Amino acid sequence: MSAQWLHLSTGGEQREAEREQGAAEMERERPYLRPGWLLSRVINPILIRLRLLPALVVRGRWTGQWRRVPVNVLELGGERYLVAPRGNTQLTRNLRAAGEG
Repeated sequence: MSAQWLHLSTGGEQREAEREQGAAEMERERPYLRPGWLLSRVINPILIRLRLLPALVVRGRWTGQWRRVPVNVLELGGERYLVAPRGNTQLTRNLRAAGEG
């Protein structure tokens, strides 16, 4: 199972190059899978407001407006990663375009 990911901690140039290469490979493997209306418009907003689902705030790449999106956090070998199991999501595109979150 492939997933789009973003590393949360800082690392050396070699690690950054490895992450970029891995991200590029993942983008080719799995396109974006759009969630259903009920999940994106009803369930996720409720879970985020109740703080039962972790969320990340990121600036939109076209509008510049801040968006709150649900994320999956994976802890592996003492490192934390944001995982986008639906492929190359709007979140990952916005983070890359904005350079901040």
